[in-house]
Amino acid sequence: MTKAEPAECVTCGEAERNGVPKEGVMLSRRGKDLVNATRAACAALATTVLLAGPAAAQVVEPPALQVTGQGEVNVKPDMAVVRLGVRVEAETAEEAVDRMSAGTEAVLSALSQAGVADADISTGTLRVDPILSSYESREGMRVTGFAAEIGLSVTVRDLDDLGGVLDAVVRQGANRVDGVSFDLADRSEALAEARRAAVADAQAKAQVFAEAAGVRLGDLMFLTEGQTGGGGPQPMMMDARMESVPVPAGEMTISAQVSLSYSLSGE
Repeated sequence: MTKAEPAECVTCGEAERNGVPKEGVMLSRRGKDLVNATRAACAALATTVLLAGPAAAQVVEPPALQVTGQGEVNVKPDMAVVRLGVRVEAETAEEAVDRMSAGTEAVLSALSQAGVADADISTGTLRVDPILSSYESREGMRVTGFAAEIGLSVTVRDLDDLGGVLDAVVRQGANRVDGVSFDLADRSEALAEARRAAVADAQAKAQVFAEAAGVRLGDLMFLTEGQTGGGGPQPMMMDARMESVPVPAGEMTISAQVSLSYSLSGE
């Protein structure tokens, strides 16, 4: 039996010249794969063009105006936070810690007698550091002692008692009073007023800009709030004995910020 010869791969043009119809042309396996891959690539390209067409069109954003408004309210604080501490130096770390602890107990006792609740006293820092000699020493730098230090944050809710509290803690061993900050126990009402003022400020700005530009304000598209805050005067650092020092609270400012965006239309 004679073995069949493999079909020869010919192009369509060669087939036509030899009188063979196109549908009769036999392609090799590699040729079929190439044709299929070409068809797939063409289909993918056509799909990409169809999808990219609408996306490539330029999107025209409607005209809009964005403005920022500020609002502030000045109020009298009704509470204060005192940052104070006890620092002791000694030859050994143990002695420094013992003496610092004794001084802290005395300060806490004075605060309690002044009517400050335990919940209004918190520890900010607690550390023990070596004390080093200066570089000028012939022996080079060396440990000459230790310093133990504690920092306390005390909330005084009656400002009439503030001077007396400061005097009491300094008398009982607080040798650091790092500062006093004032605040409101409840900021909600003052902050609401500041927010209303911020919105009114932004609305007024938007109206001025629209009139100057010869356009009309449309709908409010969005409103976002920025930073809010407030603070009062900070008395100077105090580290001397105080005889019922008067500490004026002054006023504090509660602030708010908003951003408004309006659509615009022609006059």
